[in-house]
Amino acid sequence: MKVNADLSLPAIVHYDEITFVASPSHGVFRGMLDRDGDEVALATTLVRYAPNSSFPSHKHDAGEEFLVLEGTFHDDHGAYPTGTYVRNEVTWMTPEDTHVVVPDTAVHTAKDWSSLSTGGNVRLLYQNAATGEHAWFLVLGPGARVESLDGFDGGEEVFVVAGTVTALYASTSTQMLKYSWLRLPPQAIAKCDPSKTVFRNTSTEEAHVFIKTGHLRRFVGRDCPPRAAAKVDYSQPLDEESYRKIRYEFSEDVLRLPTIMTSLEFSVGGKEVHGFRMIERHYFREELVKSYDFAFGFCIPRSTNTWDAVYSVPALDEDLIQDMVANPYATVSDSFYFVGDELIMHNKAEYKYIVEDRAQSKRSYYDSDDEGDAKERKGAAGSAGAKEAKEAKDAKWSKEDEYDD
Repeated sequence: MKVNADLSLPAIVHYDEITFVASPSHGVFRGMLDRDGDEVALATTLVRYAPNSSFPSHKHDAGEEFLVLEGTFHDDHGAYPTGTYVRNEVTWMTPEDTHVVVPDTAVHTAKDWSSLSTGGNVRLLYQNAATGEHAWFLVLGPGARVESLDGFDGGEEVFVVAGTVTALYASTSTQMLKYSWLRLPPQAIAKCDPSKTVFRNTSTEEAHVFIKTGHLRRFVGRDCPPRAAAKVDYSQPLDEESYRKIRYEFSEDVLRLPTIMTSLEFSVGGKEVHGFRMIERHYFREELVKSYDFAFGFCIPRSTNTWDAVYSVPALDEDLIQDMVANPYATVSDSFYFVGDELIMHNKAEYKYIVEDRAQSKRSYYDSDDEGDAKERKGAAGSAGAKEAKEAKDAKWSKEDEYDD
């Protein structure tokens, strides 16, 4: 089955246009928003459960998430009343916190919400700095609007939980009523300009909106024009007082790893931060080895955050590795931190690589055993999938990837 299956195209579905189709389980009906596949599918679905109905236990190899719209939904983990957001991660991607539950998404508690300068309030339900995926819940009063959320340039999906919202994008205006759904792939968002996408509450009633951003870039949109380079002249040396310098010492084996993950903890002051970004460049003997560009995105005021960044390391020639080992601190990096286009911090680092285990260090970047190959294949297959959400009468808004029964 294919319903709005081409993720490179925009799609919109209004609730009164949906035909609910009986599932294999009695009393369970599905309204397809997008779907590519039959019972095993990449899909976004409104699922309606009759009283006392159930669906057999099944797995989602590529992950799932759902938002309970009406009633109380039960699964193997527990009971979820109206307003609960639940996410079951892909275990090979995120071995920790694989079952995420955010209760009462629309409840106004100051510690969970951030006020937008354009009116309204936003709550960050989930984020993954490595993939750029975010999940948000917005409460927009009359006249309030949201002009951008971090991850917009990676595509977005918008679902109106309550009220009415007018969506302005790519010179198009669309009115979205309760349970309307809109998908905008990266290249459809005003030609990759996220600042031109606006959601506005033009009614006299409060509107509640669930939004996902950044998640579609894994499937489409890699040909979008890259973000404009931040305004900093890398060719000019900065005053030594303007940056911090640190030295690191690692085993030479680090140079043979295909990926490296780092974790940065930071705190935010009294104002919301949009467009937090790090550009990092690594050099050996003043020649560029690799450049990285990471976007953290939106930061809630007075919050403490952990930024996990995954570095894809180029396969280095063995002679170059030995040259780096033989020349300690000749490998350097510059890390530039921006909010929007403004440079707020510059860190410099120098690296020394040592031989700790000669036998281990001889393992090539390209070496892999059968188990490693299997894990790599599983990762490649699973990364094509983590999309699900659910509705209930008992209803849940359902995004599902690879759903078996």
